[in-house]
Amino acid sequence: KALTETTEEHVYDLFLTVDAGYYFRPGLQAVTEVYYSSSRFGDDSLYSDILILNLGLTIETAENYILVLNSPLPLLGKNAAVEYGFGMALTILLR
Repeated sequence: KALTETTEEHVYDLFLTVDAGYYFRPGLQAVTEVYYSSSRFGDDSLYSDILILNLGLTIETAENYILVLNSPLPLLGKNAAVEYGFGMALTILLR
């Protein structure tokens, strides 16, 4: 039975995240995140687990702007949606 078709209540959800970054040049930072998610439902046979490595780069283009680029890479999982993608964010410091 697919998890999207179940009407069972969640027993619990667990989300863990670890982030790290390293400036290897002024204004340029490599960032990484390891993300784990686990969900359990009322029926013991229904569960979902996923482990994702998220790699990224931050670019400080000017004094008040930071461009963030990242891409999630699913490593392990069961009964969870596996998605690949690319993210981009522009952060602006307002004074």
